[in-house]
Amino acid sequence: MKARPASLWFAIGLITLSLLSPCAQAAQKELQKLTVGYTPIGGASLPFFIAVEEKIFQKYGYDVAGIFMGGSPLINAAILAGEFPIGYTGGGA
Repeated sequence: MKARPASLWFAIGLITLSLLSPCAQAAQKELQKLTVGYTPIGGASLPFFIAVEEKIFQKYGYDVAGIFMGGSPLINAAILAGEFPIGYTGGGA
């Protein structure tokens, strides 16, 4: 019985991984829903809006829904109350 070369085992491993990868990708299709409170509407919050519009969050497995809040104290209170996991505040002082 001949010993198989390492390159053959490497090729078998690559083929196995390529066959299993569609299964792994199919399991990652479900997006985690995430609600984000944001304020203000201005230049400082532009990166958040671009990421939502360009679906960058979905690329990494998140379905982000933004909710406008009137000010940072409202967002902080909502986070402490457990209404959102995160908030986006910013702007000049």
